[in-house]
Amino acid sequence: FSWCRTRWPSPTRTRTASQQNFIPKTTFGYTAATGVVYHVPTHVAANEVTAETATLSWNAPEGDVTGYVYQYKKADEETWSTETTLTTTTVTLSGLTAATAYTFRVKALYGSNESVFAFANFNTDFSDDMCSITLKLSDEAGDGWNGATILVVDALTGIVIGTYTNEDLDGDRYYEINTYYVPVPNDRDINFVWEKGRFDNECSFVIYDVNGKEIYRYNQNVNSQGLSAGLFHTYHVDCTYIPDPTDLTVTPTPTTATVTWTGIASSYDVHYAPFPATGMGAGWLQYFAYLTPKTIQN
Repeated sequence: FSWCRTRWPSPTRTRTASQQNFIPKTTFGYTAATGVVYHVPTHVAANEVTAETATLSWNAPEGDVTGYVYQYKKADEETWSTETTLTTTTVTLSGLTAATAYTFRVKALYGSNESVFAFANFNTDFSDDMCSITLKLSDEAGDGWNGATILVVDALTGIVIGTYTNEDLDGDRYYEINTYYVPVPNDRDINFVWEKGRFDNECSFVIYDVNGKEIYRYNQNVNSQGLSAGLFHTYHVDCTYIPDPTDLTVTPTPTTATVTWTGIASSYDVHYAPFPATGMGAGWLQYFAYLTPKTIQN
C-alpha cells in the first residue's frame, strides 16, 4: 500500500487511501546455521621462567579437545618455531636466550579441526653472569625526590631492572644519601632514564661501576630546571672486578720514595702529595705504574 499524509481542512470531510502496486503475499524461508564453534585455550601464561627456560600453561577450552599445537619466537623476529603437537596443557621451552622477549601461541585441536591461536608474551631472566653497580642519590632539601626517579633499563629488551628514588628515610628533612646496589647483566648495554618529579632542581646523584669508578654524575646546581626527562646515559656493563692493591709499602730516602704493592691489574694510577692532603683535588700529582715497583723522586 502507498499512504500519503495530508493536512485535513475539516474534521468532517472524508478521505480515502487507494491501493497501488500491491505485491501478492509471499512466504520466505531460511536455513538455521549449524556450524560448530572451536574454542581457544584460555589463561595462557608463562611460569617458572629462568634465563634459558620457561614453562607455559593454559586452561583447556570447552568441547572435545584432542590435543594442542604450540609455537614460539623471539618478539622482534618474524619466524615462528616449528609447530609442535601435545596433549597436555603445559610445556617447558628450553634453549632460550637470556634477557630476551618471547611470544608464545597455542591452539586447540578438535579432531581434524582446530581453533585459532591464543597468545602470551614473556621475558627470560638475565643470566647468572651479573654484578652490581652503585647508585648514590641525594636531595638538597632533605625531603626526598618528590616523585622523580631513575629507571635502570636493559637497552636491548626494554626490561626495567629497577626504579630508584631518594626518600627522607629518617623523617628529619635533613640532607640524606640513599645508596642502592643494582644487579646488572655483564656485557650488555643498560640505559639510565630520568622521570621528572616536582622539585628536580634539588636532586643530585652519582653512579659507580663494579670497581667504584664513576660512571655518571649529576649535581642539582647544574640546571635550575633539573635533569631533562628521558634517557640520559647508556653504559656497557663490564663485570671484571679489579681488587684494590694490597701490601702497600713505602721506602723513603731524603729525596726519593720507593712504593711497592701487590695486585692483578695491568696498570695503576699513583697519586701523591705533600702531607697532609685531603681528597683527590688540587695539589696531587699523578703518573702510571706497570706492575713493578716505582721510584718517586721529589
